[in-house]
Amino acid sequence: MAQLQEPGGFPVDPAAPDRQQCWDMLGENVRSRLAAKAGRVLQWWARLEGDTRPKVIVFGELGLCTATPLVEDGTRVYRIDRLPLEPGSLRHRRFEAPRAAERGDGPAERGGGSAVARVFGRRGRNTTPPAATTTPTTPIPAPGTGLVPTPLNLPDEAQGILGNFPPEVQRYLQNPFLANDHRVVADWYYHEQLDVAHSRILFLYALSADRNITVAAATRTLARGRPQSYATWQAEAYHGRVRTT
Repeated sequence: MAQLQEPGGFPVDPAAPDRQQCWDMLGENVRSRLAAKAGRVLQWWARLEGDTRPKVIVFGELGLCTATPLVEDGTRVYRIDRLPLEPGSLRHRRFEAPRAAERGDGPAERGGGSAVARVFGRRGRNTTPPAATTTPTTPIPAPGTGLVPTPLNLPDEAQGILGNFPPEVQRYLQNPFLANDHRVVADWYYHEQLDVAHSRILFLYALSADRNITVAAATRTLARGRPQSYATWQAEAYHGRVRTT
């Protein structure tokens, strides 16, 4: 069983374009190549990266695809990569989580921050171990199970973003990688929409490694001025095995 992560903050760039604006910056050739690689699209996101051109992540029935901006011999190009799915291995699950106060989980707040119109995330890879304070050296057994959760080796920022998801979604995303899967990479995106009464944040998160891919899309709704423990969630998540032949 995977160890639950502590919720982290949301790095903010109010001037950053949202995923649709980034998608619209792509040429038709790049979009067509992504569509052919991904198959039927299930989830996707895009953000500016590096030299102000967007990087795009598309998860489809054929695999997890990326379009990465590069410069080759002075020419601006895109490299399209795909981590292919094993046919027939894709699984899908929906989650609806009531507020933490109703579940009895206690407060979920961690620090503060100001409301923003647009936020986004980055890519993380387990090239360095988490800080010693992130994961206890002796994990505490999960309540009511007696089982010691297994930590997934992710960078601090990736852990913090993952920690915002409800516990059931966190476990669904992490559990497939605990059976000796290696070189886990995390990528994510989030975007906040504000109205008079509510804040709604769309979270998109992917984990991938040598043998597994998991992806989640979730919406957190919170009444303005209320603590995070009063948020409600609607989420769906996917798990598939990587094709190795």
